[in-house]
Amino acid sequence: MRRSTLATWLCFAGLLLLLATACTPARVAAPVTSPNEIAFVIPSGTEAALARGEAAFHFPDEVHLQAGQTVVVTNQDYAMHYFFDIPIAPGEMIRKTFPRSGGFVYQGGLSCSISRSNTIKVFVD
Repeated sequence: MRRSTLATWLCFAGLLLLLATACTPARVAAPVTSPNEIAFVIPSGTEAALARGEAAFHFPDEVHLQAGQTVVVTNQDYAMHYFFDIPIAPGEMIRKTFPRSGGFVYQGGLSCSISRSNTIKVFVD
């Protein structure tokens, strides 16, 4: 009888461990980038902090790049975010390459859901 009790407890503990692992939100690793990429990670809890009026991650108002560089954005938050005109679902990563020089301004609407000024200026040399 003692062995069956021990086996029952071990099975129960294993089941709890399996459930805890399965129910833990997946973490997206920070993107591995090349020297030709500039990476940003939207951390978990960003949307909730913003909703509470607390300090949270914000994209810079200006990004300076060289022609051909790529901006990589990884969303580790639970909420949908936008960078430029691109939606980034929770757990997703996007890449946007700027192949030519110039100034690019993204503002208003869905241009960026977590910019201090709701405007991002990208300057490409």
